Parts: sequence; C-alpha cells; structure tokens
Amino acid sequence: MARTPPLWMLLPLLWASTGAWTEKVSVRAPAEVYSFLSYTAKLPCSLRPLEPNTTEVTQITWLRQEPSGKRRIVAAFHPLRGPHVSEPDRDRMEFAAARQGANPLDGSLTIHRMRPEDEANYTCEITTFPWGTGSASTWLRLFYAPQVSISRSDVPGQQGRKETILTCDVRSNPEPKGYEWSTTTGPLPSSAVPQGSRLLIQPTEESINTTFICRVSNAVGTGQAARRVLLPAPTAKEVVAVWAPGEVHGFLGDTVKLPCNLRFPESKPQNVTQITWKRILESGHVMFTAAEWGHNLLDASLSVHRLHPEDDANYTCEITTLQEGSYSATTWLRVFYAPQVFISRSDTTGQQGRYETTLTCNARGNPEPKSYDWNTTMGSLPPSAVPQGSRLLIQHTEESINATFICHVSNDLGTGQAAMRVEFPAVQQLH
Repeated sequence: MARTPPLWMLLPLLWASTGAWTEKVSVRAPAEVYSFLSYTAKLPCSLRPLEPNTTEVTQITWLRQEPSGKRRIVAAFHPLRGPHVSEPDRDRMEFAAARQGANPLDGSLTIHRMRPEDEANYTCEITTFPWGTGSASTWLRLFYAPQVSISRSDVPGQQGRKETILTCDVRSNPEPKGYEWSTTTGPLPSSAVPQGSRLLIQPTEESINTTFICRVSNAVGTGQAARRVLLPAPTAKEVVAVWAPGEVHGFLGDTVKLPCNLRFPESKPQNVTQITWKRILESGHVMFTAAEWGHNLLDASLSVHRLHPEDDANYTCEITTLQEGSYSATTWLRVFYAPQVFISRSDTTGQQGRYETTLTCNARGNPEPKSYDWNTTMGSLPPSAVPQGSRLLIQHTEESINATFICHVSNDLGTGQAAMRVEFPAVQQLH
C-alpha cells in the first residue's frame, strides 16, 4: 500500500522565474521539491523558448552541488546519443520525458529510491542552438524519520572505577524534537543520568547489566537504537566516593558553580592530597582546568566565570586522597544562548559563463535554531534570490544586484542576525 505523506508535507511546488533568461530562451524549474526516504522524486525542468520553431536543444545537463560547494554532473542528455548518468546513480536516475531522436524541451529528471545524501541543490542547464544556454536550480528536500545508533565511551578512573557515556547519534530531516532514554525493563536506573542526546552512567556499588534504549522523534516518525552495558560491581573497599550533579545549567556570560564533594564513612577519614578538574571535549581531548592544593579540602567545587559556548562540555572532578587513591565524578555543564550568526558565500560557474551565488547562514545556539528568515536592508528579497532554509540562492540575470542580505535566526531564547553585501553586474543578453 502506498504511504501517504503527512499533511504538513503536502506543499505545492514553488515555481518561480528561477531560470537564467536570455533574449530567446529561458529554463523553468521549481525552487523546491519535497520527497521522502526510499520514495521516487521528480525534478521538473522545461524549456520555454520564445521562438520554438527556431530553437534546437543540443544538450541537457543536471548538476548537483556537493557539500564542498563544488558542482558535479550527475546526468546528461544528448538528442542523438541519448542519456548518460554518472556512477553510482546509474540505476536510480533517468530522464522523465527526453527521448533520443527528438527535440527535448522537457529535461525533467527522476530519482528513484531516495537516500539522505540526495538532498542538495540541483541545477538544470539546457543548451540550445542558436540561442545559447539557460539554467534553473531546484533544492531537493528529503524528509525522513530519525536514523539512530548508539556509541559508547568510557572515562576510566582510579581503583578500576569508570564512568560510561552513551551517545545517541542521529541523522534526520526535520531535526529531532527530543531524545528519550529508557531500558528494556522500563525506567532508567538511578545511576543513569540523561543529558539530551547523551546518557551518563555513573559508578555505583551495584553492578550494571542493562540494555539502554534511545528513542528519537521528529515530525515524520520515530527511530530508536539499543545498546547493552555491562559494568561489574566495585570492590568492597570502594566506600569512598566523589559526588557531583549530573547536570548544571548556565547562560552565556553568567557564572556557574560545578559542585564536587568527597564522601566517606566516619570510620575511614580521608586526607585530600590533590584535586583535578578535567574537561572532556567533543574531540576526546582532555584539558586541565583546575589545580591542586596542599591541604585537606573535601569540597572541590569549581566556579566558571563569563560562560562561553565552548564551555558546554562534560567536566570530571577527580579527588586524590592519601589513604585510598583517586575517585572522580562527572557533570555536564549546559550553556544556553540565543543564536550566534555569520554568513558565508560561495560562487559557482555554469556553462556559458553563467553564475550562481549561494549565501549560507551559519548559526549556533542552544537550544538549536528553529527558523531562518532572509530579507534585505531595503525589505523583501529580489525575484532572483530564492530562500532555501539556511541557504539563499541568488541567480545571475539581466538585472544587476547591489544589495545587503540579512539572515535572521531564532531559537527559544532569542534571535540573532548577520548581514552580507552582494554586488554583481547584469548578465549580458544574447543577440
């Protein structure tokens, strides 16, 4: 039975004059096309010659913009030699209407069995005689439920103790709405602290033999993954422990305190010889952030002033005692802030020297940005500028461009913006 997309996905194709116009020929394509994982998508592209009886198509070329910014030819059609599709997409792409031996005015491309990596900007270029080349671009947006896997890392401590971090690795479109951690037997044990996409499993006096589940949802559906964790019980002498909260929250520019205390029974008093704070970066590198004292200090709490986005990390407090050695506990410091935004630019060159300019709105914030809005200092966008989420595609036409483009990005805490001026001359008409 055929699957029915959600109602919010049943959007009309946004057709616009996105083609590069010459005096005699233009190419039309929708600014966006929507599809779903494993579905079939059609990228419409048609020639609109002003003088059809005197226009002969000599070649149709489809190009895809790769993540590096470069454009790669994925398919081409020649009226005499027929179609050619590049590997590895030869068995998934085909021209929908163009046929060998005819004058193909319809260059639409069909893509079967959609994959996540198919989401990209596609440019349809149609070369004609005698009027030259026209082109138009389409952003193929692929929507799919979360694809989930769980990775594990262990932070070893002294005396054989360790902390385990499970990370829920997800790719999806749209972005995940939330992460839910559980086990095959129900709720999490008290030693497991959920931290968004991460689960911190702290050492306890009990062994752990549990299968943990990460469930992730977005507007399309839900995905999940499971991973079994087996941790032996500590030795009997490990009655000394370091306590720290699972999470501490702070805002950009604030000062926060990361609590850390040594706990031990009255029958086993401890003399602290060293306190060490470590920050675990995403790269896995460990950086020392605090030092040692030469006197007995049972409270090893650390204050972090003037919080930066880079301060968002796992912090490990390690306390060394003369009697028992070293013990540690980990806290996730979460730093929340409105989006910080900057714009980058890339220019690509098509056939016949035609250009396209792509502005990318790069934003970071916590929580993640919810929306991207484009305009100019003069108000609305010009017709040649097509917003594509965090990207803005500006096509070079007979009209010159001299405008300052603004990207506004919002999350639950506020809005950030950045601006970039773009200037280029009009495309010369062919006579």
